[in-house]
Amino acid sequence: SGERRKGLQHERWGQHVGAMGHLLTLGLLAAQGWRVASEPEMEGQSPDILAVQGDARMLVEVRSVSGAGAFPWEHRKATGKGLTPDALEALAQNVALILQRKADIYRQLVQRRAIPYVICLYQDKDTEISGIARELLYGRTASLEALEPRDPAGGAFGDDLSDLRHVTAV
Repeated sequence: SGERRKGLQHERWGQHVGAMGHLLTLGLLAAQGWRVASEPEMEGQSPDILAVQGDARMLVEVRSVSGAGAFPWEHRKATGKGLTPDALEALAQNVALILQRKADIYRQLVQRRAIPYVICLYQDKDTEISGIARELLYGRTASLEALEPRDPAGGAFGDDLSDLRHVTAV
């Protein structure tokens, strides 16, 4: 009973975080001068956001990653310990799967319409997610404070086998 309650609370939190990520993305785009439509119907699909500014259009999918699922940040915060190398690799695989699924959903629509496609990853509490996503997508382990720029041919965006050519940005 206690485990079910905990799971239900986590699921409800995940839904709230997803909605919050969606609303924050809508607000950010609107503040930047984009007209936004939430879940527009396009060829039988409903991407999260269609943003329009003048002649420019883009599809935006929002994906919240809340608490890193099986890699609870609460324990790491309480103990002061980071992820073990195995857990970090497992989390990286989880983030890669999330990105691949989001990339695959609208692949044909994006290619048919020749429209920019952005996946907006929203990390709730877990600060490991953004670093992992940067490494997966852009390659080379580095912090934001690194003096050297990232290799533009690195990571998944630079790898033809990753099949992310239709994704404009994450």
